[in-house]
Amino acid sequence: MIKLIALAINASLISNIILTKFLGICPFMGVSKRQSTAVGMGLAVTFVLTLAVVVTWALEQYALRPMGLEYLRTIVFILVIASLVQFVEIFLKKSAPALYQALGIYLPLITTNCAILGSAIIVVQNEYTFWEGVTFAFFTALGFTLVIVAFSAIREALEMQPVPRVFKGVPIAFITAGIMSLAFMGFSGLDKSIEKVAYAMETRSTRKVVSVEKQEEISKVALKEKAIEEESESSAKGSTENLKENVKERMYMISPLKGGLVKITLLSVENFPVSVTLKFSQKPSEKELDRIAAEFNRALLSLSDVFNNYDPNSEVTKLSRAPVGKEIEVSMELYKALSIAKELWRESEGLFDVTVEPLARAWKSEKKPSEEDISKLRSLVGYEKVKLLKGNKVLKEAEREFELGGLKGIFADYLLAAADEIGASAVVIDAGGDLRTNSQ
Repeated sequence: MIKLIALAINASLISNIILTKFLGICPFMGVSKRQSTAVGMGLAVTFVLTLAVVVTWALEQYALRPMGLEYLRTIVFILVIASLVQFVEIFLKKSAPALYQALGIYLPLITTNCAILGSAIIVVQNEYTFWEGVTFAFFTALGFTLVIVAFSAIREALEMQPVPRVFKGVPIAFITAGIMSLAFMGFSGLDKSIEKVAYAMETRSTRKVVSVEKQEEISKVALKEKAIEEESESSAKGSTENLKENVKERMYMISPLKGGLVKITLLSVENFPVSVTLKFSQKPSEKELDRIAAEFNRALLSLSDVFNNYDPNSEVTKLSRAPVGKEIEVSMELYKALSIAKELWRESEGLFDVTVEPLARAWKSEKKPSEEDISKLRSLVGYEKVKLLKGNKVLKEAEREFELGGLKGIFADYLLAAADEIGASAVVIDAGGDLRTNSQ
């Protein structure tokens, strides 16, 4: 639900189809001289756009893609939109002839309105689910209507103002549209804020429980207070290499710092140090600090059960070995990470790809891979063959191996969510260079 709300806000305000994507400018400028015609055009576009996305989504999923006819997408989509526009035109001609006359040539021009066609293609390219597509279409049309109605009201008011002759008409209209576009930039980041709130709520409510064996291991470590104190002192004087060796042996270590700060160093999933710097209004006892460190370590070990590529029993390793064509249900943590990776893959146009591990492993080997080897390995790479389904399910359409080391920030996010319960006035998480803090 939160994702749909963020999508709705993004479609209607942040990435407004007119003021941000600059689609549908023709009717925006042509039908916005009067508010009555602007409302009519907005309602017509809302109906056509929403229904067009529903029909084109179904055609893409059940006809074009299964039969390999994606190259006909634009032609088929235009035919669908033209049919819907014809229906709207007949309906308005019979039921609202005055509005039909007022809209004039701009009503049949909806057939080639790039806002309609562009929205249908965006839904397909972003691989939205049915309800995501419907939400995107409806709120895109709502954003179109909001902007064109507001713009028409401003244009009517401008007719009564002493606008210089050289700016009257279209020039002042374009200037007004530009100012509106700048104003809508103020909504930027609102959808991300909503997603971050939802993410924090999810991680707090569904935090994974560590296995009994690892809890016992942590408990044994936590009881050795004297050893912790000695290692803390040696870490302040020792080198980075000694620090890493201590971490591997102890799994975590505590280092008191100046100014009432405490630094906890953990061994993360990928064997790079994760540090947690805490500030307390009242310094806790050494025993309490050890308990806090054990809590952080427990949270990190739970992530290891999910993301550790070196563990044959981790969830991501099992997913890499899962059979092709079978829907695999994964944890919320892994599904969230795969969703973020999918979004980054889209935004980078495939440059960020968590399925590139077979190629990376070949280049890391002592023997340089041949062109033939590289060609074979490329068939094992590509996130487009990974589908994220409802119910935290993943479908691999081809053999794919996942390596999520590029998403170190996820570990920091989970640890920051765990930090909310320890009573520190400020927390800074450093996961291999990815920083998170709960303080300004």
